[in-house]
Amino acid sequence: MHPWVEQLSRRLALWNRRRLHQRHQRRRPPYAAWCARHDMLDDATRAALLARLAALPSRPAVDLLLRADSQPLALHQALWASVQAQMFGEWRLLIGLEAGSTGEVTSWWCEQARLDARVRPCVGASAHAALLRHSDSDWCAFIAAGERWRAHTLLLLIEAGLANAQTQLVYGDEDRLDADGQRSEPWFKGDFDAEALWAMDSIGSPALWRRAGLLARLGKTPLCSGAEGHEVMLRGARPLTAQQATHVPHVLCHRRPATVDAAAAARAVQAALDREGIAGRAEADAAAPGLVRVHFAAPSPPPHVTLIIPTRNGLNLLRRCIGSILERTTWPGYDIVIVDNGSDDPACLRWLDGVTRDARVSVLRAPGPFNYSALNNSAVRGSRGEFVALINNDMELLTPGWLEEMIGLAARPGIGAVGARLWYEDQTLQHGGVLLGIGEVAAHVLKGLPRGQGGPGSRALRLQAYLAVTGACIVVRKSSYLAVGGLDEEAFAVSCNDVDFCLRLAARGLVNLWTPHAEWYHFESVSRGRDHDPVKKQRYLGEAAMMKQRWSRWLAADPFYNPNLSITSDDFALADPPRVSLRRPRGADNTGNP
Repeated sequence: MHPWVEQLSRRLALWNRRRLHQRHQRRRPPYAAWCARHDMLDDATRAALLARLAALPSRPAVDLLLRADSQPLALHQALWASVQAQMFGEWRLLIGLEAGSTGEVTSWWCEQARLDARVRPCVGASAHAALLRHSDSDWCAFIAAGERWRAHTLLLLIEAGLANAQTQLVYGDEDRLDADGQRSEPWFKGDFDAEALWAMDSIGSPALWRRAGLLARLGKTPLCSGAEGHEVMLRGARPLTAQQATHVPHVLCHRRPATVDAAAAARAVQAALDREGIAGRAEADAAAPGLVRVHFAAPSPPPHVTLIIPTRNGLNLLRRCIGSILERTTWPGYDIVIVDNGSDDPACLRWLDGVTRDARVSVLRAPGPFNYSALNNSAVRGSRGEFVALINNDMELLTPGWLEEMIGLAARPGIGAVGARLWYEDQTLQHGGVLLGIGEVAAHVLKGLPRGQGGPGSRALRLQAYLAVTGACIVVRKSSYLAVGGLDEEAFAVSCNDVDFCLRLAARGLVNLWTPHAEWYHFESVSRGRDHDPVKKQRYLGEAAMMKQRWSRWLAADPFYNPNLSITSDDFALADPPRVSLRRPRGADNTGNP
């Protein structure tokens, strides 16, 4: 195909994909309608919840910790009404008051304390840590004016906390109430991800803590003014394991949009880095208001990295990919191995001979049938880098400091593969991480999202963990690559090999990360083509079947994807119906299904 015809065809395909994406977005059912169908406390649901309340093995006391701040009195009153409506009744409300404070909010809360013995004023406890020290119950939760807890919130949080003796933190999903009191902007969260806390408070509200453990982790150092909530999460949750933090996948709190002091949050994150002995620099993220970016320091001296790029012909793509790397990469020590899988285009062969005049580039001849896994494995085994980067030939580098970013992450203890943020030519997202169980096997997160948009929970803008990232650009320690046997040449010669590889890293306890701070264009399988012909389709179905057999647990329930979200769509559409129900605890049937 002539290059200009190929380019026109690709642009038409992008235009059509974006048109279809926008049409799909317009057809999504309103959240309010979804709530009416699946998330209302009708008589049957209320009866089921009350039965769960009666079945609790115990009813530990809970302290709700609230600062009497300067929010309008009406917001305090709405919060108080929601607390009074809780089905689980073993709670106290501790109100932090400034010494000598006056005003209608303080006066009103003092009046509530006179009327209800469960309200306890705490004078001189106007900060989170000070208020926590007044608590003496088994569990505690910070609440804020402007929040409205649903009637079953404490019940579901306590139920989940009692189900596992290791649990230190339980948290739920949230949404917003608009000016008309309608529910909007749902934030359906994933399960616990300690790495996401660097960028923002990814736990949010409601969050229930085992008080003694939280008090011990907060210590006696004053919290950072302006970002106390984020610092509570950094100190209280970062040390926890996934087994100690439980996510309840139901909207349990309505919140008002919060104004984040990103500079204060960056100071809290920097303190956490210093406290944990992690070399890095935190700053307010200029490209994503309200978020924090951490520049994790790469090892010194900089380790050598081998970049592995398989190809067969595709000169225009390959030349653009290699040229962008050589011209823009600022990392001091790297080499590029082009794995040539039988190129026969004379122009491409001449170019391959010429490009090796650059000492950083070599060509590994690997003729024979196309086997993406085998091509990469062969190159990795002979590579000289302490780290390896797998890169598709249909890529163009955008971020000069991409290796500084990705090596800074991949070199940290406990980290497996690190993936990059990839874009289509039309400035829509191509790869923001991989979620399992969507479609046949897996899908890229928020594919088609326009540049500048963050999606739910700002997921397209922040560092976070995933079970898998795309092999179009992966950086990983060579020793970790070899320890899991590299890509599976037998089962996944062409497709699914990157996801399977990442899952084998995760099964060893390593955390795979996705970063938005290393960016490329990805022209997505232009050189290999699509899997629409019968032979390719049959091969893909066989590889998909192997994935389902090998990784059925994670494909059935990806911990980083909420069961209220669709498994037939890759854009965080609402599941209809959701895979959880208020009428019984999650996992009551051992499947996670309602």
